[in-house]
Amino acid sequence: MRELLKEIRENNILLKLESGNLKLKFNGEIPNDLVLKIRSQKEYIIDYLESTNLSKTTESPINPIPISEEGYNLSYSQNRLWVLSQFEDGLAAYNISNQVNLDGDYNIDLFKKAVNKVIERHEILRTVFRENDQGEVRQFVIPANEFNFSIEFKDLHGTNNVDELVNRFVDDDKYRKFDLTNGPLLNAVLFQVSNDAYVFHYNLHHIIADGWSLGVMARDVLMCY
Repeated sequence: MRELLKEIRENNILLKLESGNLKLKFNGEIPNDLVLKIRSQKEYIIDYLESTNLSKTTESPINPIPISEEGYNLSYSQNRLWVLSQFEDGLAAYNISNQVNLDGDYNIDLFKKAVNKVIERHEILRTVFRENDQGEVRQFVIPANEFNFSIEFKDLHGTNNVDELVNRFVDDDKYRKFDLTNGPLLNAVLFQVSNDAYVFHYNLHHIIADGWSLGVMARDVLMCY
Protein backbone atom coordinates (compact mmCIF):
# COMPACT_ATOMS: atom_id res chain seq x y z
CA MET A 1 0.00 0.00 0.00
CA ARG A 2 2.82 2.40 0.85
CA GLU A 3 4.42 1.98 -2.58
CA LEU A 4 1.06 2.52 -4.29
CA LEU A 5 0.40 5.72 -2.33
CA LYS A 6 3.89 6.93 -3.21
CA GLU A 7 3.23 6.30 -6.90
CA ILE A 8 -0.11 8.10 -6.66
CA ARG A 9 1.59 11.10 -5.04
CA GLU A 10 4.38 11.16 -7.64
CA ASN A 11 1.72 11.39 -10.37
CA ASN A 12 0.13 14.42 -8.65
CA ILE A 13 -3.13 12.59 -7.97
CA LEU A 14 -5.31 13.77 -5.09
CA LEU A 15 -7.36 11.11 -3.29
CA LYS A 16 -10.64 12.10 -1.64
CA LEU A 17 -13.65 10.38 -0.18
CA GLU A 18 -17.12 11.70 -1.00
CA SER A 19 -20.06 9.90 0.61
CA GLY A 20 -17.89 6.80 0.97
CA ASN A 21 -16.82 6.81 -2.69
CA LEU A 22 -13.23 7.21 -3.80
CA LYS A 23 -12.65 10.27 -6.00
CA LEU A 24 -9.48 11.14 -7.90
CA LYS A 25 -8.39 14.65 -8.84
CA PHE A 26 -5.54 15.02 -11.30
CA ASN A 27 -4.14 16.88 -14.29
CA GLY A 28 -3.41 15.10 -17.56
CA GLU A 29 -3.68 11.33 -17.85
CA ILE A 30 -3.11 8.57 -15.32
CA PRO A 31 -0.86 5.71 -16.56
CA ASN A 32 -2.96 2.64 -17.38
CA ASP A 33 -0.99 0.38 -15.06
CA LEU A 34 -1.61 2.81 -12.19
CA VAL A 35 -5.33 2.88 -12.97
CA LEU A 36 -5.44 -0.90 -12.69
CA LYS A 37 -3.55 -0.82 -9.39
CA ILE A 38 -5.95 1.75 -7.93
CA ARG A 39 -8.98 -0.25 -9.04
CA SER A 40 -7.64 -3.48 -7.58
CA GLN A 41 -6.73 -1.79 -4.29
CA LYS A 42 -9.77 0.50 -4.12
CA GLU A 43 -11.26 -0.96 -0.95
CA TYR A 44 -7.92 -0.90 0.84
CA ILE A 45 -7.36 2.73 -0.19
CA ILE A 46 -10.80 3.70 1.15
CA ASP A 47 -10.10 1.93 4.44
CA TYR A 48 -6.74 3.67 4.68
CA LEU A 49 -8.21 7.13 4.03
CA GLU A 50 -10.95 6.57 6.59
CA SER A 51 -8.51 5.34 9.22
CA THR A 52 -6.06 8.20 8.77
CA ASN A 53 -8.65 10.95 8.16
CA LEU A 54 -6.68 12.07 5.08
CA SER A 55 -9.87 12.60 3.15
CA LYS A 56 -11.58 14.74 5.75
CA THR A 57 -11.39 18.50 5.78
CA THR A 58 -11.37 20.63 8.86
CA GLU A 59 -14.39 22.79 9.61
CA SER A 60 -12.15 25.50 11.05
CA PRO A 61 -10.77 27.93 8.46
CA ILE A 62 -7.03 28.35 8.15
CA ASN A 63 -6.35 31.97 8.90
CA PRO A 64 -3.37 33.71 7.26
CA ILE A 65 -0.67 35.01 9.55
CA PRO A 66 -0.29 38.79 9.82
CA ILE A 67 1.71 40.56 7.12
CA SER A 68 5.20 41.28 8.39
CA GLU A 69 7.84 43.57 6.91
CA GLU A 70 10.41 41.70 9.01
CA GLY A 71 9.92 38.52 6.99
CA TYR A 72 9.04 35.00 8.05
CA ASN A 73 10.86 31.99 9.42
CA LEU A 74 12.26 29.39 7.04
CA SER A 75 11.22 25.79 7.31
CA TYR A 76 13.92 23.20 7.99
CA SER A 77 13.94 22.19 4.32
CA GLN A 78 14.13 25.79 3.14
CA ASN A 79 17.01 26.51 5.47
CA ARG A 80 18.85 23.44 4.17
CA LEU A 81 18.36 24.54 0.56
CA TRP A 82 19.51 28.06 1.41
CA VAL A 83 22.76 26.73 2.86
CA LEU A 84 23.34 24.48 -0.12
CA SER A 85 22.65 27.33 -2.53
CA GLN A 86 25.56 29.29 -1.05
CA PHE A 87 27.96 26.86 -2.71
CA GLU A 88 28.56 27.68 -6.37
CA ASP A 89 27.99 24.12 -7.59
CA GLY A 90 24.68 23.95 -5.74
CA LEU A 91 23.03 27.03 -7.19
CA ALA A 92 21.21 25.21 -9.98
CA ALA A 93 21.12 21.75 -8.45
CA TYR A 94 17.72 22.08 -6.82
CA ASN A 95 15.43 23.30 -9.59
CA ILE A 96 12.25 21.45 -10.48
CA SER A 97 10.42 21.87 -13.76
CA ASN A 98 7.42 20.61 -15.69
CA GLN A 99 6.09 20.71 -19.24
CA VAL A 100 2.41 20.61 -20.16
CA ASN A 101 1.26 19.88 -23.71
CA LEU A 102 -1.67 22.06 -24.74
CA ASP A 103 -3.93 21.43 -27.72
CA GLY A 104 -6.20 24.07 -29.22
CA ASP A 105 -6.19 27.73 -30.15
CA TYR A 106 -4.78 29.75 -27.23
CA ASN A 107 -4.87 33.50 -26.80
CA ILE A 108 -1.29 34.33 -25.84
CA ASP A 109 -2.07 37.57 -24.01
CA LEU A 110 -4.79 35.91 -21.94
CA PHE A 111 -2.52 32.97 -21.14
CA LYS A 112 0.15 35.36 -19.89
CA LYS A 113 -2.45 37.12 -17.73
CA ALA A 114 -3.52 33.73 -16.31
CA VAL A 115 0.07 32.96 -15.30
CA ASN A 116 0.44 36.36 -13.65
CA LYS A 117 -2.88 35.90 -11.84
CA VAL A 118 -1.69 32.59 -10.38
CA ILE A 119 1.55 34.24 -9.26
CA GLU A 120 -0.51 36.99 -7.64
CA ARG A 121 -2.62 34.36 -5.86
CA HIS A 122 0.22 32.23 -4.48
CA GLU A 123 2.53 34.31 -2.29
CA ILE A 124 5.23 31.62 -2.28
CA LEU A 125 5.80 32.32 -5.99
CA ARG A 126 6.66 35.92 -5.04
CA THR A 127 8.92 34.97 -2.14
CA VAL A 128 12.65 35.71 -1.86
CA PHE A 129 15.20 34.83 0.82
CA ARG A 130 17.46 37.40 2.44
CA GLU A 131 19.50 37.97 5.57
CA ASN A 132 18.14 40.60 7.92
CA ASP A 133 20.22 43.09 9.92
CA GLN A 134 20.90 40.38 12.51
CA GLY A 135 22.30 38.01 9.90
CA GLU A 136 19.26 35.70 10.08
CA VAL A 137 17.90 34.37 6.80
CA ARG A 138 14.22 35.19 6.43
CA GLN A 139 11.68 34.82 3.63
CA PHE A 140 10.06 37.96 2.29
CA VAL A 141 6.98 38.19 0.08
CA ILE A 142 7.20 40.75 -2.71
CA PRO A 143 3.88 42.58 -3.26
CA ALA A 144 2.17 41.56 -6.49
CA ASN A 145 2.32 45.11 -7.91
CA GLU A 146 6.08 45.19 -7.35
CA PHE A 147 6.87 41.71 -8.61
CA ASN A 148 8.81 41.83 -11.87
CA PHE A 149 7.91 38.74 -13.87
CA SER A 150 6.72 37.91 -17.37
CA ILE A 151 6.27 34.60 -19.14
CA GLU A 152 8.18 34.31 -22.40
CA PHE A 153 6.46 33.27 -25.63
CA LYS A 154 8.39 31.45 -28.37
CA ASP A 155 6.68 30.85 -31.70
CA LEU A 156 8.35 27.78 -33.23
CA HIS A 157 5.60 26.47 -35.49
CA GLY A 158 6.83 25.99 -39.02
CA THR A 159 10.39 25.55 -37.71
CA ASN A 160 12.44 22.43 -38.43
CA ASN A 161 13.25 20.14 -35.51
CA VAL A 162 10.68 21.78 -33.21
CA ASP A 163 10.83 19.00 -30.60
CA GLU A 164 14.62 19.17 -30.50
CA LEU A 165 14.55 22.94 -29.99
CA VAL A 166 12.03 22.68 -27.15
CA ASN A 167 13.93 19.85 -25.47
CA ARG A 168 17.22 21.71 -25.75
CA PHE A 169 15.75 24.82 -24.17
CA VAL A 170 14.11 22.81 -21.37
CA ASP A 171 17.34 20.92 -20.63
CA ASP A 172 19.30 24.18 -20.43
CA ASP A 173 16.68 25.95 -18.36
CA LYS A 174 16.66 23.18 -15.76
CA TYR A 175 20.13 24.41 -14.77
CA ARG A 176 19.16 28.06 -14.52
CA LYS A 177 20.80 29.80 -11.54
CA PHE A 178 18.09 31.61 -9.60
CA ASP A 179 18.90 34.60 -7.42
CA LEU A 180 17.38 33.67 -4.05
CA THR A 181 17.91 37.18 -2.70
CA ASN A 182 16.15 39.15 -5.42
CA GLY A 183 14.06 36.61 -7.35
CA PRO A 184 12.01 35.75 -9.18
CA LEU A 185 12.53 32.10 -8.32
CA LEU A 186 10.60 30.80 -11.29
CA ASN A 187 10.80 30.95 -15.06
CA ALA A 188 8.04 30.16 -17.54
CA VAL A 189 7.88 29.83 -21.31
CA LEU A 190 5.00 29.08 -23.67
CA PHE A 191 6.15 27.42 -26.91
CA GLN A 192 3.88 27.33 -29.94
CA VAL A 193 4.92 24.17 -31.78
CA SER A 194 2.17 24.07 -34.43
CA ASN A 195 -0.99 25.94 -35.41
CA ASP A 196 -2.97 24.34 -32.58
CA ALA A 197 -0.38 22.91 -30.20
CA TYR A 198 1.69 24.45 -27.43
CA VAL A 199 4.10 23.42 -24.69
CA PHE A 200 3.90 25.23 -21.36
CA HIS A 201 7.24 24.94 -19.57
CA TYR A 202 7.93 26.27 -16.10
CA ASN A 203 10.93 25.94 -13.85
CA LEU A 204 11.08 26.77 -10.11
CA HIS A 205 13.67 26.66 -7.39
CA HIS A 206 12.90 23.83 -4.99
CA ILE A 207 12.99 26.25 -2.05
CA ILE A 208 9.54 27.57 -3.08
CA ALA A 209 7.96 24.44 -4.54
CA ASP A 210 7.86 20.65 -4.54
CA GLY A 211 6.65 17.97 -6.93
CA TRP A 212 3.05 18.41 -5.85
CA SER A 213 3.28 22.15 -6.46
CA LEU A 214 4.08 21.59 -10.13
CA GLY A 215 0.71 20.00 -10.74
CA VAL A 216 -1.08 22.68 -8.73
CA MET A 217 0.47 25.44 -10.80
CA ALA A 218 -0.52 23.87 -14.12
CA ARG A 219 -4.05 23.27 -12.85
CA ASP A 220 -4.47 26.82 -11.57
CA VAL A 221 -3.10 28.44 -14.73
CA LEU A 222 -5.43 26.44 -16.96
CA MET A 223 -8.44 27.01 -14.68
CA CYS A 224 -7.69 30.74 -14.60
CA TYR A 225 -7.29 30.87 -18.37
